[in-house]
Amino acid sequence: AAPVVTTPVNVTVGQTATLTATAISGATLNWYGTSISGGTASATAPTVSTATVGSTTYYVSQSVGTCESPRSAIVVNVAAAPCTTPAAPVVTTPVNVTVGQTATLIATAISGATLNWYGTSITGGTASATAPTVSTATVGSTTYYVSQSVGTCESPRSAIVVNVAAAPCTTPAAPVVTTPVNVTVGQSATLTATAISGATLNW
Repeated sequence: AAPVVTTPVNVTVGQTATLTATAISGATLNWYGTSISGGTASATAPTVSTATVGSTTYYVSQSVGTCESPRSAIVVNVAAAPCTTPAAPVVTTPVNVTVGQTATLIATAISGATLNWYGTSITGGTASATAPTVSTATVGSTTYYVSQSVGTCESPRSAIVVNVAAAPCTTPAAPVVTTPVNVTVGQSATLTATAISGATLNW
């Protein structure tokens, strides 16, 4: 008869999966790896990879002398490791700048974690390992979101608020004017003022 085996073998990613088969008295085991037929027999059970999620079937028979039994199947199921959710990353917020200045988004991940930037998406969206470029072309406030992951476990998102204010005003000097303007009755009186470069006159 085929050997008695322990199946299924359920483990999580990274754990050790041991293949167990019991031969009858006087018999030897023949391990065939994942070959349901054919293949080369080994007296030693194969080493099972548990690096990725999935199911794999291994086969083993037993022999008494030159007589070999059918093969028994051992199914190894590898599930995702249980997740311990990390805390949201520490961020610097708010970021206060004026129009045209550079706004830098800063988040600090815990040891062993990677940052996931979601732009302005509070939920959903596609994560990026790179912080987004912030536009400071107009006055207003925008909120950006970032989480951190340890393996397959992702934290909640932290919010970084960027406040863009109007650029501070440097008061120009009064325009240069021609004064007084002296005319006689009926003549035209022209008012002349000269603005500095880049300035407009307000009458």
